Amino acid sequence: MALSFDERSVPALLDARRADVGCLAAAVEALEVEPGWGTLQDVAEALPAAVSADLAVVMVREDAAPGRLHLVSASGLSGRDLGRLAFEPFTVSQARTVVASAAGNVLAMELGIRWARGILLRDGGAVGMLYAGSRTRRRSLDGELALLKDVADALGPPVARLDRRPARLRRRASALARQTGLNGGGRIGNLRAREVQILELYGDGLTTSEIAELLVISPHTVRTHVRNALRRLEVHSRDDAVGRLREWQVMRVLERSPTRPRP
Repeated sequence: MALSFDERSVPALLDARRADVGCLAAAVEALEVEPGWGTLQDVAEALPAAVSADLAVVMVREDAAPGRLHLVSASGLSGRDLGRLAFEPFTVSQARTVVASAAGNVLAMELGIRWARGILLRDGGAVGMLYAGSRTRRRSLDGELALLKDVADALGPPVARLDRRPARLRRRASALARQTGLNGGGRIGNLRAREVQILELYGDGLTTSEIAELLVISPHTVRTHVRNALRRLEVHSRDDAVGRLREWQVMRVLERSPTRPRP
């Protein structure tokens, strides 16, 4: 599908912007020819520069009830934000709320977005959602919004041809989180066994004193293990460390989940 940019909306359109739109058009055409996670990720990575956005997100809807939408492609997200979205699929109702409001929705609030546009991807019915946004007050121009709509229209049919079984979408979200550094910065593998054990106990709701009594160590030693874990994970709070560990454990479970071959 040929994509174009309305040059009347940007009187001094630079050659660099033409190149950005051309890169996006090439990515969309590649997806139409060969639908896949890699070609869809290429579209997500090319989109922000072409429409003056900071980030782009593509979610795909399950082909079975309840039909939740899973994160499958993204650019411009922090590892923390991407990890949260990867493990919290949207309901169709939530997706429609995102589409209906520019920034006053759960996705915008989670990502710190000041302006955004969400568009449902359709092939007959809704098969996914395309979302682009900015963390500043900058808004895409009319021509850029038209381009975004053209991209969404083009994505519907190839997205519908993807393997949209729930288990497959969960595994894709897990893989995306892993590739973009959910474990990055400080890695879970850098933690000592005792540090993992203490973080898990905090995650279960135990207090410092209760953990110390259970492990037969002093509260000071518990806090020392926590400080060491924060340093290894490169995070700033105990809650962040517990959340990182939980996300990693969920990801490991999803990676081991068997998927039945499509009949």
